Amino acid sequence: MVSSFDRSKIIGRPVIYVVIDVFSRMIVGFHISLEGPSWAGAMIALANTMMDKVELCKEYGISITTDQWPAKYLPESILADRGEMISHNSDRLIDGLGITIHNTPPFRADWKGIVEQTFRLLNLGFIKWLPGSVQGRIRERGQPDSRLDAKLDLNDFRKIFINLILKHNNSHYMERYSRSEFQITENVSPIPLNLWEWGITNRTGHLRQLPEDLVRLTLLPTGSGLVTQFGIRFKGMYYSSDLAIREQWFEEVRKNRTRRVNISFDPRLMDVIYLHKDNGQGFEPCTLLEREARYRGHCMEDVEELFEIEKLQKDLHEPKRLEDQVNFNADMDEIVKEATKKTNMQLDPAMSKSKRVAQIM
Repeated sequence: MVSSFDRSKIIGRPVIYVVIDVFSRMIVGFHISLEGPSWAGAMIALANTMMDKVELCKEYGISITTDQWPAKYLPESILADRGEMISHNSDRLIDGLGITIHNTPPFRADWKGIVEQTFRLLNLGFIKWLPGSVQGRIRERGQPDSRLDAKLDLNDFRKIFINLILKHNNSHYMERYSRSEFQITENVSPIPLNLWEWGITNRTGHLRQLPEDLVRLTLLPTGSGLVTQFGIRFKGMYYSSDLAIREQWFEEVRKNRTRRVNISFDPRLMDVIYLHKDNGQGFEPCTLLEREARYRGHCMEDVEELFEIEKLQKDLHEPKRLEDQVNFNADMDEIVKEATKKTNMQLDPAMSKSKRVAQIM
């Protein structure tokens, strides 16, 4: 991937999370970032399952109708890899959202076959052919480094991935899918969207939607923000909110010390963060200040990469700054020395200090 701020900078390889409905094989949620496999990444993908996909696609300039991707519901249970889900306390998923977690037992990797097969199809479908991909390629001595061919930023990659999901959900024909007698009788083709629609009508279970505040507070990553006189500082950026303006937070901290606040955020887009209310019920949206406009439309990884680039540029400039400071000090000392010499030559030793001061206009 390249930086969306400076496309000449390579910033890493994407990590993909996919949530798949086991019955229909429909992809119902996803998350793509540069952060290695983590609990936070898995939770963002899970939160994505209940997003309105029409609105999600609109964020990336893709126009669809609801029937093309009708997945906007939370699951009742999830089958997860042992790594991320076992290494963290998952009580908040169970208690907060009523989601049961089934971790894949050791030696039963076949239980993950559905997800792994889908990943294989996704890779064959587009990932390995993208510029900069290193998957499945052995670099021989003297051959160019394929990573230098990277052309896509994270948003470009997400746009392509969304289009691939739409293609998978709407037209992937699964000839090895084991249809039931009822599905055969009703001539239900083994395509994820068709199976999803048939399952909604004919299978037990229900589609679950929970309040947006609850889902955000439960699943999105959290951090600590600092209320300052310049705004709410979070991840190096400054935000404000109606609540902060109404209660004059920024004026208050000029009189008193700064204070910490709890924040939830979606690293895919840092335009808005979510301030936890003091009563623990819901959140207050905080938007980037106008002077922080350069960060709008960018993900957290790109912003952090920009900060690193700017720090590096500052460090590289430091020798020049020190050299100029030394030269300035030397020039200043020389000017003062010469001026002192000229002034002393014209001073009248017999004139008192008070008389000299009295001559000041």
